[in-house]
Amino acid sequence: MTYLVLSYAHQAEMPYHEWLPEIKDQLILFVNGEISNSFNRQQYSSIFSFKNYSNNGNVEREAILLNERHHIKRILALDELDLIRAAQLRELFGIEGQSVESAVTYRDKLIMKQYMRKKGIPVPDFRLINSPLDLLSFVKEHNYPVIVKPRDLVASIGVSIIRDSTELEEWLTHHFRPNMLAEKYIEGKLYHIDGLVNDGEIKLCWPSTYHTLNRYWLDTDFHSSHMLEQENPVFQRLVNLTSKVIGLMPSPKTFTFHLEVFEKPNGELLICEIASRTGWARVNKTIEYTLGVNLNCSVLRLQCDLPANTQPSLRKLGGWILCKPQAGELVYVPSEVPFDFVVEYQVTGKPGMVYNGAKSCVDSIANMIVMANTEVELRDNISKAQQWFVENTKWRYLDEI
Repeated sequence: MTYLVLSYAHQAEMPYHEWLPEIKDQLILFVNGEISNSFNRQQYSSIFSFKNYSNNGNVEREAILLNERHHIKRILALDELDLIRAAQLRELFGIEGQSVESAVTYRDKLIMKQYMRKKGIPVPDFRLINSPLDLLSFVKEHNYPVIVKPRDLVASIGVSIIRDSTELEEWLTHHFRPNMLAEKYIEGKLYHIDGLVNDGEIKLCWPSTYHTLNRYWLDTDFHSSHMLEQENPVFQRLVNLTSKVIGLMPSPKTFTFHLEVFEKPNGELLICEIASRTGWARVNKTIEYTLGVNLNCSVLRLQCDLPANTQPSLRKLGGWILCKPQAGELVYVPSEVPFDFVVEYQVTGKPGMVYNGAKSCVDSIANMIVMANTEVELRDNISKAQQWFVENTKWRYLDEI
């Protein structure tokens, strides 16, 4: 019996052999060639490495050959970039798991919003952009600002905020391409709700709030978030909306989810988007610290019919901070943090390297996980940690080089 794992990500993020020790000798990994050396071949049955992983058709070819030699019992995929490919292979081989319809509806932002609108789920006004005229018409109808984004990219890559006619002219000159999605900009707060579904039942569901209003993370030094208290007036509303969305979407039986929701100043909730995978940044690790559940570990074990922890138990509230690269040379970044409330601090930036700012919402040179007993304390701790990082990190900006 063979379990095929499609893995775009590094082993440090996805230690499959630790999460699935009972079947590690039956795990065959198909991995992104750029990070294949991060995996220890002695810990798996075998590892296949592919250059140009996302677009390499030999992934499918080798999967077919593998299934002919060994009966593949499960195809496992945690990264959003692997979900549709995994679903296509499952349907070809007749293997249980997320279907192509489900994967595409959760992945393609246009199909997702069309599906939600048909089901009566509130979403911002949107339009498919196949020509400049489509965008010009949308702007005329909805005014500035508007959001324009790819239908199928991740981590806010390719997302633009067009605030006025000057930015519209610049975007049409340098960034236009067909098959994009335009969306009405929503003033207000942006929440994310993360959790786990097993056999069609939501086992874990916890809302958090981003600190940067809407998509203006592009203009800030940090991308950060913190969990809401259960007593927060919007907490249960977000949980109820999440349950409704998952119930109406073509959801898999067992999966993790990451839902983003706008709250307008009048309190109205609108769906931004939903993914059938665990949230990025430090979402999973924050949930593990605070609720005691590793979403990725648990969902893999459940999909392999192995016992898994699905019972959250709140220890403290948590939040995370991504410290974004600036446009310039990183001169110094502190290696340690002086606060007990920071339970994890990782430095990924390299002094001497020249950066050109953040290209996605998960780009960072360092990150932190922060904990506290209340939302007020948590926000204060995050603010203190951010101020400390700014004061102690040194840059030589591009105009100084």
